[in-house]
This record gives sequence, structure tokens and C-alpha cells, in this order.
Amino acid sequence: MPKLTTAPPVGQAAPVSESPRLSEIIPERHLVEREGVTSRCWRKRRERGDCPPYIRLGRGVFYRAADVAAWEESRRFQHRAEEITASP
Repeated sequence: MPKLTTAPPVGQAAPVSESPRLSEIIPERHLVEREGVTSRCWRKRRERGDCPPYIRLGRGVFYRAADVAAWEESRRFQHRAEEITASP
């Protein structure tokens, strides 16, 4: 019979095998540097929901590499008209 797993108790971390690998986590400061925008810009994006899903650990904000890649892909356009029609 398979062993059933449950979520860890409140206040305890998930087992390492279920947690994202550190190599897959990007600190927000790296995205700030990569895009050449301010940390305030990223904070505003989080407030508006115009950023990839994020993880808050203490005062730090982190993103999964796969989420960032998917978010960047969703913002890719062939020409300006395509961008305008995609805007809400």
C-alpha cells in the first residue's frame, strides 16, 4: 500500500524534495539588474499583479525561474500593433 503524504505542520518547511531547488529561485534584485528598472518598479508590478508569481521569505522576494520565463514569454510581441491589441 502506498504511503500517504501530508502537508507539513504550520510553521515547518516542506521537505527538500518538494521545495524548488535554489538554482531555480531568482532573487528580485537579479531581475531588477537584468531589466534595468528600479526595485520600486518591481514592487509596483507586484501590487498591480503584473509580474510572475512570487515567493516572500522574510523581507526578501524571490521568483521561480520557470515562472519568470513564462511571464517573459507572455510579454513577447512581433510588432507594436500586436502589443496594443493584447493590452487589457
